[in-house]
Amino acid sequence: MGHDMRPTSADLARAVAEGALSQGADVVDLGLCSTDQLVYSSAVLEVPGVMITGGHLGAAVNGILLWQAGAVPVDEAFLDRLAARAEEFERSPRPKVGVLGSITADETLTDYATHLRAQVDADALAGLHVVVDAGNGMVALDAPAVLGEENLGLHLELLNRVLDGTFPQHGPNPSQPASLVQAAARVRTSGADLGLVFDGDGDRCAVLDEAGVLVPDDAVTQIVGGSRPGDLFGTHGGMLTALRLMECLGISGEPLSALVSRCAHSATSGEINLAVGDADAALRAVGEAFEHHRVQSDCGDGLTLSGEAGARGEWSASLRPDDGQGLRLVVEAADRAVMEAVRDDLCSILAAVA
Repeated sequence: MGHDMRPTSADLARAVAEGALSQGADVVDLGLCSTDQLVYSSAVLEVPGVMITGGHLGAAVNGILLWQAGAVPVDEAFLDRLAARAEEFERSPRPKVGVLGSITADETLTDYATHLRAQVDADALAGLHVVVDAGNGMVALDAPAVLGEENLGLHLELLNRVLDGTFPQHGPNPSQPASLVQAAARVRTSGADLGLVFDGDGDRCAVLDEAGVLVPDDAVTQIVGGSRPGDLFGTHGGMLTALRLMECLGISGEPLSALVSRCAHSATSGEINLAVGDADAALRAVGEAFEHHRVQSDCGDGLTLSGEAGARGEWSASLRPDDGQGLRLVVEAADRAVMEAVRDDLCSILAAVA
């Protein structure tokens, strides 16, 4: 298990560890770490993972991320069983075990960093100039370990490198434009090849080109995915994605904006966070309103909608619960006017049930 740098994280981690120890489970304590490091450790050690973090949410928000042994994600059925056990504990005394568990401190950052660097051609990254904004989050530890000049030969500028769970410089969500301002300015003034802005626990990363302009997510996917046709990528890791992108950039010898300009672009709304009182009711309302279009329920975790707008092409929309913040909406279409119309329709429906 591990935790981020939020003011409440250490105490929550201690409480979780004490509960596990009281039931005879052994705990490997990573202490302060990123979510990506925790997932790596769960996979390598082949044990369940517990991460205390609020992720990209504000300082006052915290939570628990769970993985089964080997970094296998938990599903809805697992969470239902967990909730039932918790309710059972509330109703009756906690069962006693004969032997309490033990706790062992471990440091896996070095191994994690070595593993990440092994996934790319280090020579391709040599000489690149990158600005990394850790945002006072966990990448303040990860970036020097993974991207340090002594390892990859690139020039690393690390902003907001002091761990501070109150996020004094800007919010921890790189999807918010205000979180990108500082890094964008530094990229422009320093002549860097790119900028990387991470969230609080390090598993999200926004990319800026050499002019400090935000690179769309779909362009990052096309650049990285097109570099190795036939390869399979299965990762939510912000740092690994950044490494893959820098590898592509170094091999190309071109500015990042040039690579982006050759990508096929669609009109996208970006991530829109919507406050709703009852997420399930809101999703039902959307499903009913769009029943004549293609509506798919995704594993009990939101909706995917799609449709056609005649000669102006297709559109799609994703609506997901967002960690206690309501719903997260992204709309995409070949035509901007179509995207805006679908976006506005969905926002109106959700506002009516808020």
